[in-house]
Amino acid sequence: MRADGLLIEIARLKRAVRELCARWDDRVLLPARSAEVSIRDEGKHVEVGYRDRAYRFPSREVVLLGLANTTVELLARQFWEDLRPVLAGSLVDRLTVAVEEIEGQAGSYEAPLGTP
Repeated sequence: MRADGLLIEIARLKRAVRELCARWDDRVLLPARSAEVSIRDEGKHVEVGYRDRAYRFPSREVVLLGLANTTVELLARQFWEDLRPVLAGSLVDRLTVAVEEIEGQAGSYEAPLGTP
């Protein structure tokens, strides 16, 4: 524990969480590694296919995630991965991240910071 009683500079952690949330907020989250979703970047637009459906989104509203699906469990793990470097070198040795889709419907990921 640091001399001030903290494990990490909390302002730095809060800033990182806010930045990560802002990247995903009000965006279409697409699973770039999905076997069922086709994604084609057309510059200003992203064309998405899923089974017999087709969608078109403005590129600025899309976030491509290196995931097979956009479940709350996988989103929690991705968020954990993105926060991990922020906590490197701190006294924090374990991190749990929970993502809630709607009240009562959440997924979480927890692991020691040394191993994902």
